[in-house]
Amino acid sequence: MDTQTSNKIRAIATIAIFGIIGVHSINLYKVLPGNSFDTTAFTATYFIENLFSHGLFRSCLPFFFMFSGFFYFYSFRKFDSFGVYYRSSITKRLRTIVLPYLLWNILNYLVFAALQLVPFFRNTITFVQIYDMNLWETLIVLFYDPIPYPIWYLRDVMIMFLLSPILYFLIKRLKLTVLVIFLLCWLLEIDLIILRPKNLFFFTLGSSIYLLNLQIRSIRPKYLIFPVLLWIVSAVGRTFVGYYSDSDVLYSFTYIMTVGSGVVVFWHAVDFLPETIIAKLVKANHYVFFIFAAHEPLMTVIKGIIFKFGSQNPSIYMINYILAPLLTIPTILFSAYLAGKFFSKPYKILTGGR
Repeated sequence: MDTQTSNKIRAIATIAIFGIIGVHSINLYKVLPGNSFDTTAFTATYFIENLFSHGLFRSCLPFFFMFSGFFYFYSFRKFDSFGVYYRSSITKRLRTIVLPYLLWNILNYLVFAALQLVPFFRNTITFVQIYDMNLWETLIVLFYDPIPYPIWYLRDVMIMFLLSPILYFLIKRLKLTVLVIFLLCWLLEIDLIILRPKNLFFFTLGSSIYLLNLQIRSIRPKYLIFPVLLWIVSAVGRTFVGYYSDSDVLYSFTYIMTVGSGVVVFWHAVDFLPETIIAKLVKANHYVFFIFAAHEPLMTVIKGIIFKFGSQNPSIYMINYILAPLLTIPTILFSAYLAGKFFSKPYKILTGGR
């Protein structure tokens, strides 16, 4: 792979992780006693939070599945047979995915157990109650439904790696038909039990780009306006459909249009960024995994503290929506810098050697 494409992928991953933080900034699930703001009404706050967190920013996560699928099979080129590569890749990913997944789960569990010994945090951090859990609930939190909930991505992508021989066979036999099948599963919201259809689709798309040698053509600047408009219109439409319509199919359709057009926009828009910006994004890419794993539940705690001190102010939802990520991002970047500098060995273990 040439340097330009490699840097482009790194830059997109950096942009995407900040978009994922934007997704998790939404706070309308929180009902504040005594606050006159109606979280269920179609207000300007409701529209803005849903437009960005449930609309425009939703195009960010698919890149991580696409890149995972692409690079997984891209590494296959160094091996004589897929069987040999499969055994080697799964062994490697026990260290780079499974171990960080377990360590982040355990670390968060211990941190929250300590915090909830303090009455202020016990009343502020209410989304998980460590001392109310039984043994089974504790095991679920540690191994399947983690407190740092974004790392479900690691769980899902590891499952896809384990299923990669099946995906390899399907892509080689069915070609692009397999993408159509998974796209329909996504549209119709078919329950695949252990995997979400959207994530399986994008992992398979990334895999197919390499295995089928699919070529992605560049777009001239004047034509980029069309996917941009489709992205925005679809996100606005999804926001209204989500509130006013009971049609699951229509909701899924506007969601797919938003995510799909957004992926096209992000991929091609990066080509028009100045080289200096690309260089900074590539440099920041070293912290992507740490940001991904550590931003939650930190941001949920920050949102809880902001709500605690402004619980009677109807504007606190929008203030919190903007302020929480602005506090979370520099906190995580500074923490990542310090951890990498002074605790390099534990840092590498927690980030899977990244």
